Amino acid sequence: MTLPDPVLDRLFRHDAWATERMIAHLLTLPEELLGRTAPGSFGTIAETVHHLVAGHAGYVARATGQPRPADPVEAPTHAALRALAADAAAHGVRLRALAAEGGEPILRYDYGSGQRVVPRSVVLAQAIHHATEHRAQVFAILTAHGVDGLTLDDLDVWSHDDAERGITPGG
Repeated sequence: MTLPDPVLDRLFRHDAWATERMIAHLLTLPEELLGRTAPGSFGTIAETVHHLVAGHAGYVARATGQPRPADPVEAPTHAALRALAADAAAHGVRLRALAAEGGEPILRYDYGSGQRVVPRSVVLAQAIHHATEHRAQVFAILTAHGVDGLTLDDLDVWSHDDAERGITPGG
């Protein structure tokens, strides 16, 4: 049995946790905030979260040689966010399992009008980078609109480690 690389495993555990916490926080806010945006962001909060989760679905598809799933646009509602949370959790489990497989298969997939040929590690690394970038954009939008509460710093790897070990912040 191959043991997962501890760094990769931590990165994918953190990624899933941070996305879950972000969505849980968004569910505590008024629904109308989901339609807000700020300069330099992907789009509205709802669009950005949707794009993050759809991106993970696409990375799983690329890494497994499956077709990219349909990507229906959801209304900016709490119900849509709850559905995205469930999808994000499932994609997180699958990405973590792919990272644990080891090896470095070469992947070929359609991209734009051509085809990309890359090692699987590129797709997995992009999944982490993509999610981190878009979580930062969501928090930038919240900050731009004066929304307090959970911050990007609350989702860092230190906080994730504390959460996994049951340590209360400041305790």
